[in-house]
Amino acid sequence: MPFEKAKAELKKLKGIGDYSSEVILPHGEAFPIDTWSAQIFHKLFFPKGKVPPKQEAIRIVRKQAAERWGRWRRLAFVYVLSDLGNLSEKLKINL
Repeated sequence: MPFEKAKAELKKLKGIGDYSSEVILPHGEAFPIDTWSAQIFHKLFFPKGKVPPKQEAIRIVRKQAAERWGRWRRLAFVYVLSDLGNLSEKLKINL
């Protein structure tokens, strides 16, 4: 099933929105960002910048991820969240 159709079908389930459906689906170029992960990625992309309000942070992070990682952004998402401790230490920022 194509990604967008599968996502739409999942979103019909109570409690499943964009973030949950993008995390669940194993394919596609989704970058499943919620307010928590938007803060982490904003710090990663802009280590000296202040994290903006929730929806603005999500918009900025999605755009940056698409520009930086393109079709590999889903894999980058998984890697970053799986290696926060090591990345924080290496980059000297608190992710």
